[in-house]
Amino acid sequence: MSDLIKPFQLSVSEHELSELRGRLQRVRWPDRETVNDTSQGPQLSKLQALVAHWIDGYDWRRCESMLNDFG
Repeated sequence: MSDLIKPFQLSVSEHELSELRGRLQRVRWPDRETVNDTSQGPQLSKLQALVAHWIDGYDWRRCESMLNDFG
């Protein structure tokens, strides 16, 4: 069974990360929800904060390194 698992190296190019950041920056946000709870789904402000973190705060290279360390 263990021979079915193949080691790999994750290598995301800076170009791909730059394109991802650009797409995240161009998100077309919907109008704010009409209720103060999550009955209509995740709140817009939470999603905007998450996307902002992916653009400027998330360490993609650290994640890539961590995943490669599993091998």
